[in-house]
Amino acid sequence: MVEEFIDEGSGTPPNDYKVFVFRGRAEMLQVDATRFTDHRRRFYTPCWEKLDVLLTYDDICGDVPRPPHLREMLIASETLGKDLDFIRVDFYDTSACLYFGEITTAPGGGWESFQPPTFDGYLGERWILQAGLASRIWSRR
Repeated sequence: MVEEFIDEGSGTPPNDYKVFVFRGRAEMLQVDATRFTDHRRRFYTPCWEKLDVLLTYDDICGDVPRPPHLREMLIASETLGKDLDFIRVDFYDTSACLYFGEITTAPGGGWESFQPPTFDGYLGERWILQAGLASRIWSRR
């Protein structure tokens, strides 16, 4: 299998943007940079506010500019995830266009842990609230 190399002219792979979607609502974005040399990662809200969270890799050094097609990323992610409890939708963004990467229901195989550990609980709450599981859990009591 051969894929097109996505290039902005630098000769290095672009940032990888990963949107965490719970029942059609984008809750968070993960940005992976310099994946093949010094892999770094950062998290943002959909409004592009930095989250003080780490997952497996160190934080990206310096600012990460808002991706040019953030709005389109969010719309596409929310559309793809509207009937699912959770998905993560991945993209590459260039000044010219947005590229779709992949969809997963199990980022990191479910084995990666956030720092601080309480962030796992926060995302679990998003899952329960957005998926409507809270009413199902409470109705069994």
